[in-house]
Amino acid sequence: MNLQEQIYRINEMMGVLNEDRLSSFIHKYFDKVFDDLVLIYEYEDHPQQIDWINKDGKKIFERNTWGRFWIYGCDEYNELKHIPETIQLSYHKFQELLIDYLNNRYSNEFGEKPLKDIGNERCEEDYNV
Repeated sequence: MNLQEQIYRINEMMGVLNEDRLSSFIHKYFDKVFDDLVLIYEYEDHPQQIDWINKDGKKIFERNTWGRFWIYGCDEYNELKHIPETIQLSYHKFQELLIDYLNNRYSNEFGEKPLKDIGNERCEEDYNV
């Protein structure tokens, strides 16, 4: 089943799609972006400062020591937003799902300091959200 067929099926099922199934689907979609990125620990004295780097060595995302997720790669960030936008989830719900995904996937790396929010000011189209 191709991506458009999956989106169509999800739109049809929105009335019966529960929170867990929606979250599971979105998390699998997020995996497609994060599976292609490598984690780099920027500073020894700040272990929670983590960068996600693509195969070309470009910084795509950053997690700072205060628990904020920063976007440097707007193309990748827009890719993450594609499915939630397609099934008409609110931007707030998208952010909630992304934070939940990252805190679950990288729980060992984040330790006892989970992500708190997303700083998306670097992607111009998100200024007015």
